[in-house]
Amino acid sequence: MDIHTTKFELLKAIIENENSEFIQKVAHFVKREKADFWNELGSAEQKEIKKGIR
Repeated sequence: MDIHTTKFELLKAIIENENSEFIQKVAHFVKREKADFWNELGSAEQKEIKKGIR
C-alpha cells in the first residue's frame, strides 16, 4: 500500500468513527508528533547544542 492510500484509509477511518475517545487519542497523538523536539530537550541539552553550534 502506498503512502497516499494509507493516508486516505486513515482519514476515512477517522471520519467514519463516532467514538470520541478514539478521536481524542488520535488528536493527542498528532499533536505530540508535531511537537518541536527542541522543547522536549532539557535545558542542559539545549545549552550543549547551542555550544556545539557556536
